[in-house]
Amino acid sequence: MCIIDISCSVSDNDDTSDGICGRKTVVASGKCGEKIAWELDSNGKLEIIGEGEMDNYSTSNVSPWSEYASEVYRVEFDDDITTIGNNSR
Repeated sequence: MCIIDISCSVSDNDDTSDGICGRKTVVASGKCGEKIAWELDSNGKLEIIGEGEMDNYSTSNVSPWSEYASEVYRVEFDDDITTIGNNSR
């Protein structure tokens, strides 16, 4: 699993709580590839789950989590994700 941590307030490998924000709940989720799903939790962790290539995005076709960008503090990718889509911010 690849982890990109952009906040020092999120603890490592804790799926139930981050020690600061409390218990997590799913804020939003969806698909971002043929065999790939995404999930954003209330602690700001965006998780990309599955295998294969992510979809590509552009200014006219934004990533499905783009409206939550200001809430994302950590991104995790499953090891079986082979390509991160263009403009996946």
